[in-house]
Amino acid sequence: MIIKSTHSEGNRLTSLERWDALVEILANLTIIGALALAVWTYQSDQLQNRQVASYDMLARFNSGELLSAQSNIRRTINRLPLSQLRGVVIPRKTMETMLTQLVSQESQKEDFNQDAILLTGFYDQVQVCIQIGACDEGVIRAHLGETARRHACILMPYVRRLRSDFLIDGLGDGHAVLAEYEERC
Repeated sequence: MIIKSTHSEGNRLTSLERWDALVEILANLTIIGALALAVWTYQSDQLQNRQVASYDMLARFNSGELLSAQSNIRRTINRLPLSQLRGVVIPRKTMETMLTQLVSQESQKEDFNQDAILLTGFYDQVQVCIQIGACDEGVIRAHLGETARRHACILMPYVRRLRSDFLIDGLGDGHAVLAEYEERC
């Protein structure tokens, strides 16, 4: 019995043609693999760049003028009777009034105002960094989130008054978002 092939002689692939087809398939798979690797590398680089930018922001927060501003603000705020008010909800207007009265007694009132503007402006920059995707939100929130919230809860009512007094539109808007001010303070 003779078995006939269902392929006609014209449709049959020669060994050389089979190898050519196999090489072409492997070449295409290699290109696909290279593209996948390039995308993965790009995404990894982007993540690393966001993390580096985040750590640069954190280093800036903990040095120079910002560190000095935090110390000056903390020194003034420590004079508020906040520890006596633990667990008590303080209306924002009351917090603004308390801080305004305290700062008005300071000999360095303008310095306090500048420090509050500097610190709040920094938080605004951090939020912009997150919004444009240049900073890693997880890194920022892990290292700065609670501090940003504490500063916002105490300073934001006062800063909003400074914003209107000095016509600094938008000052504190990013800080409020970063600190989840409306929900947490």
